[in-house]
Amino acid sequence: MSDMTKPEMLTFRCTQKARELLGLRDHDLSDETDGDLAEWFVEVATIERHRCLLFTHKVALYSFWAVAVRKPDLLRFEELFRHHAIATLTADGFHTTEIERLLSAHGHRFAKTNSRPVTGSMNDHLQSSRWYFEQDGGLKVADVGAINRRLNRTPMGALAPGQHMGFPIDVLTQIIRPSGAA
Repeated sequence: MSDMTKPEMLTFRCTQKARELLGLRDHDLSDETDGDLAEWFVEVATIERHRCLLFTHKVALYSFWAVAVRKPDLLRFEELFRHHAIATLTADGFHTTEIERLLSAHGHRFAKTNSRPVTGSMNDHLQSSRWYFEQDGGLKVADVGAINRRLNRTPMGALAPGQHMGFPIDVLTQIIRPSGAA
């Protein structure tokens, strides 16, 4: 898995709510992909009257939040995504070269979701996150980075159906970190 080919574009697989928020119609969506490793699912949630986006990697189920997203942020969607992805990956100890390996593609396309296990895992993350935000004193004071770390260190059955559950952080590490690297 460490021998990743560089994808040309990221694919954002949007739920119906995300497509509506972004104003995407069927003709705006693509059937093309540069492979599962370049695909991120996007869900929209309203938490304490703030629009939030949950991004989840298709293969690793590695997830992070972009909270209190405003209309101007949506106009720079890929920049918004990259900003939060890089911050979360850096906080999790990934090096710049590893992050570049995962996010090497520039440019993006939008598509419909195509995996129930991923969207089901996102629903689990969403429900857990609502509780985490509430327990941390609300969206405005919660440590979003800490919530992202909790999500990525939660065992997910979709990562190893019929076997022991896997952790998103571990699966992502196997994908982007060359074997033997610490």
